[in-house]
Amino acid sequence: MRGNRYFWILIGIWGVVMLCLFRPQLHGMDTVAYYAWLRSAVLQRSLDTGDELARFGFGELRAVSPTGHRINE
Repeated sequence: MRGNRYFWILIGIWGVVMLCLFRPQLHGMDTVAYYAWLRSAVLQRSLDTGDELARFGFGELRAVSPTGHRINE
């Protein structure tokens, strides 16, 4: 019974630490570029990632390819 109590105390501490440390935000260009392909392909059914990059404020940082789409490296 005592071991079970310590287990739940440990789970509670872990949960509080995760709430303090976890930040569900995208930081920097890398994370946007990684998921822009996935979001465009699955949700919009296209490979034009320009609107995804613009949504997170990185649309102007990428050059335009000969096909007219933003380059996602």
